[in-house]
Formats: sequence, C-alpha cells, structure tokens
Amino acid sequence: MKKNAWNWVTTIVLVFAGATIANAGYVLWQEGNLERGDWGWFLAGQVGMIIVNLRKIWDDARRGRRPPEFPDPQ
Repeated sequence: MKKNAWNWVTTIVLVFAGATIANAGYVLWQEGNLERGDWGWFLAGQVGMIIVNLRKIWDDARRGRRPPEFPDPQ
C-alpha cells in the first residue's frame, strides 16, 4: 500500500481502539466494578500501551520493515 493508505488505516484503527477503550471503561464504571480512582489508571494504561505499539509500528515502517501479515509485493 502507499504511504497515504497506511495513514488512513492507522487513523481508523486508532479511532476504533479509542472508542472501544472508552466504552469498556464506561461500562465497567456503570456496573460499579471500576472505582473512581481506578478510572484514570485504567485509561492511562490503555493509552500507554497504544503509544508504545504505535511507536514500534512507526519505527518499523520508517526502517522499511513490514509485519509478516503484509509481505512485500512481488
């Protein structure tokens, strides 16, 4: 894929990931399984994992390495 297509894919994935995390946190909070103080730690942990994974993806892309699921076109 072209670089622009990768940007769109990454954006869509981030939007869905953010919505999923927010929804999961909200549901846990509504059910009473997530205390008020835990809410911030839950979201901080999720955001931290996303940032670490995105950094690895961008570093690999910058160095020209592709994940095994997307082999180089022949």
